[in-house]
Amino acid sequence: MTVATCLLAQLHTSFHAIAGRLFAGDLDRATVFALFLNVRLSSGDTDRPISINSVAMSLGRPFETVRRHVGTLIAQGLCRRDALGVRIASDVCAQADLMQAMDQIHDIVVRYVEDAVRAGLVTRPASGAPRAFDRADGVRTAIDIVLAMADQHRTLIPIATDLALVYGIIAATADAADAPPGVARPRTVRVATLARLFSIAESTVRRRVAALSRPGRPLIRTANGLAVAPEWMERLDAAVRQDGRHGTLALGMGRIAAAGFPFADPASAYIAGRPALTFR
Repeated sequence: MTVATCLLAQLHTSFHAIAGRLFAGDLDRATVFALFLNVRLSSGDTDRPISINSVAMSLGRPFETVRRHVGTLIAQGLCRRDALGVRIASDVCAQADLMQAMDQIHDIVVRYVEDAVRAGLVTRPASGAPRAFDRADGVRTAIDIVLAMADQHRTLIPIATDLALVYGIIAATADAADAPPGVARPRTVRVATLARLFSIAESTVRRRVAALSRPGRPLIRTANGLAVAPEWMERLDAAVRQDGRHGTLALGMGRIAAAGFPFADPASAYIAGRPALTFR
């Protein structure tokens, strides 16, 4: 496992743990909402509508699946639809639970950059952009990376929930940059841990894991829990090195630098402080 894969697994896992709490474990619906949120937070595009067909094509999901999720988001008051398309409801970004979640997502991006700088994966820009890296920049960066990972892994693991489970195991079993000295790191992860992490019903996780651990699939069952098959770890490392349609997958540092990220002092960009890795 490469350091880049480890850091992306941590970001991906933390993002979906937050999304799981917001959407009662429905990570597919959370992904649809994230695309609308990304448009809302984009400079100059705050009220731009998107057609359901465009969302389905962007996410590589069946039209009817996306239509069903959008219908639920509208019924919940999170999105609205008119003759031009669908967009986030105007007051959603001011809701306390979403604002807290966006602060947390911003901070996991800062942690990601901080660890990438520490690992020598980032060449700091000679001069920063004439603006301050803010909450919207962090959230948009996280969404771009998560969507890029979904795009790049589409032929390997096409379902958002399955991808989250696989990367959750990688994140939990990787050597974490901020692991306390002397703490034993797990080499396998139990179904109950994944269910709790992503706020998914344990029965659903068991069903997904049963499919993911068939011969030739990404996971291996052991007496102590689940692990990622070594040959699949090589495939996932290769996927991380490539770019997806939604943005730069490897690190996304171009956008982060343009947004004025303080590379000389990454920790100064935290809103609430460095977040603990979610699976601990």
